[in-house]
Amino acid sequence: WIGEVGLTGEVRRVSQFETRIEEVRKLGFKTVVIPHAADIDPDLLKGLTVHKLARVSEIENLLRF
Repeated sequence: WIGEVGLTGEVRRVSQFETRIEEVRKLGFKTVVIPHAADIDPDLLKGLTVHKLARVSEIENLLRF
C-alpha cells in the first residue's frame, strides 16, 4: 500500500512515490495498491499487479475474493 488517506477518505499520492515502487520490487512484493490519481510511468509498474483506489471505501471491493 503506497499512499495517504485524507480526512474525507480520498487516497492521495505521497512523496518519493517512484522510490517507494522501486523498494516494493526490491523487497519481492508482486502486488501494490496505489492512489487512482497517481500519474506514474507504466514501465515502473511492469511485472507488478497494480490496484488503484480513489477512496478508502473501495478497499472492501478490493479485498473480496
